[in-house]
Order: sequence, then structure tokens, then C-alpha cells
Amino acid sequence: VLYLAGFQPAVDDAVKTQAADAALDVTQPANLIVTGADDGHDHAGETEEEHAEHAEGAKDLHFWLDPTRMAAVATTVGEHFAEADPENAATYTANATALAGELTTLDEEFTAGLATCESTDLVTGHAAFGYLAARYGLGQEGIAGISPDAEPDAAALRDLVEHVRESGVSTVYAETLVSPALAETIARETGATVAVLDPLEGLTDASAGADYLEVMRANLKTLREGQGCT
Repeated sequence: VLYLAGFQPAVDDAVKTQAADAALDVTQPANLIVTGADDGHDHAGETEEEHAEHAEGAKDLHFWLDPTRMAAVATTVGEHFAEADPENAATYTANATALAGELTTLDEEFTAGLATCESTDLVTGHAAFGYLAARYGLGQEGIAGISPDAEPDAAALRDLVEHVRESGVSTVYAETLVSPALAETIARETGATVAVLDPLEGLTDASAGADYLEVMRANLKTLREGQGCT
């Protein structure tokens, strides 16, 4: 079982009870970031201990939106399979190396494609794009928190509308699998347009590609247009 601890508690429980000796948690190579600053909730009035406890739980799990983290995970998986099945170790290693190479190329495409943009403010449906933003010099402002269910209150929504106006943001990004209502509200209030970014939390017939690489390249095209990149 390849899994990310803490992503889906039911999977964690199943691994613990059914596959404790046949599982690989990719948390370490994914190099996850813990953040409590952009989770969509108002924490005014919390004690220092309460805020620290909350922040510990606000771990951003969307590592796959940074191709370099995906490459590190691919390498780790290849090494683990090679150790578990020595007879086919060379195949696992070669496949992992090839995938890491494809992901490195993808990273280079994003680096070049987002190097010169009119806007570096990335306003997204929920705060799923933190790794991508950090990797390529963008500043993420999530309408909702790390979880798309963590919707902002009226004050937070008002502040975000003001930020979009003051920053001259021309594009607000809705997402696949999540209602675009909040993004459309921000756009309507500010005169921005709405485009769709895919956080790759699931593929559907409406996805802009059939696999990770295709969808990520579609995301890059959308970002270049929305951020005014040359």
C-alpha cells in the first residue's frame, strides 16, 4: 500500500490493521509543510496553546502540485519496490528514474513558463496550491482553507475582494470537483474573470487530461493566461 499518512483516516486504519508490514508512507519524501495561517477559519481569541494545537493539524497534503516533490516520492517508491522484489530491482529503478526525469522536465516547463508574469497573486478556490505557488514565485490566496469545506466568513470574503481589487488581480481560479460559487462571487464583485485550475484530487471526464502530466501542463497553460505571463 502506497499512502500518505493523515490524508484519509480510514486508509490509515486499514493500513494499521491489514497491511502494517506491506505499506509505504510517502510523507517523508513528500516533505510536507505545516501551516495554520490559511485554513479559512477565524482564530481570534485563541490562546497561544490553542493556536499551536490547531496549526499542528493544518498540514498541507497537496504535495503533488510540486513536481519536484512528486519526483522525490517516485524515487522513494522505486527504491522500496526494488528492496521488496530484488529480482526485478533494475526495472523498478529504471522506471522510477524515467518518471523522475519526466517530472524534472515538467518542473523546468513551469519554471520557464511562470518566470515573467504581470501578476504573482494566485487567488484559488481553496488553499490547495501552496506548494506550486512557493515553487514558482507566486503568492497564494485561498478563498476557502486547505480543506475546500473550510469556507470563509463574511469578513474574510470582504477582505479578499478588497485584496483582489487593490492588487489588480484579473483572474480568480475555480476548481474541478468543487462548486465555483465562491470564485464566481469574488469575480463578480471585482470584475475579474474565472478560470479553472485542477488540484488533481480526482480525474473525471471533464478533466483537462488523462493523467498527471497532461493535467499539470493544462494547469500551466491556464496559469500563463490568467497571470499574464510572457
